[in-house]
Amino acid sequence: MSKIEFEVREKDLLKFTTYNYRQHPKIQKMFSRNQFLYPFILGLVVVYMYALLGNTTYALPLALVTICWAILVPMYLQYNLKTQAKALYSEEEKLNLLGPHSFQAEDKHLHGVFPGNETRIRWKDIARAELQKGYLYLYLDADRALIIPKETISSGSFNEFLNAIEKHLQAAS
Repeated sequence: MSKIEFEVREKDLLKFTTYNYRQHPKIQKMFSRNQFLYPFILGLVVVYMYALLGNTTYALPLALVTICWAILVPMYLQYNLKTQAKALYSEEEKLNLLGPHSFQAEDKHLHGVFPGNETRIRWKDIARAELQKGYLYLYLDADRALIIPKETISSGSFNEFLNAIEKHLQAAS
């Protein structure tokens, strides 16, 4: 049995929510359009204006707009996603999701202790485990996951816990 204790912060919750948003095809399409497609089209207009028409008066400012679009619009979209993620959780939900957590990998289930709550999750109820930069997400369904930030682990070994999770999930499937 592997046990791990950690703390989930608001920053971790927002990172997961924005990461999960960015996995949706509509959001990916919106980001790629605003970061690559629209600036590419504007760039073609700039090249046409400069090379074929010889019009530097309008081509240079349009080139500046193109570069700013490619850089600033994705930054704005990411900021907007974070704002939506903050509005998604009420203060009561944050109290239940944030704070110290403890997980123990047992033979038949994952035993979790949350702020003011305790649960046992059967291994077959965990849809998948996803390891991201500094985080382990244990998905319960498409939009809900248990968030384990590597940075805030206070007791237990992250790698040992990860190996136990992988072993139990493989056995459950």
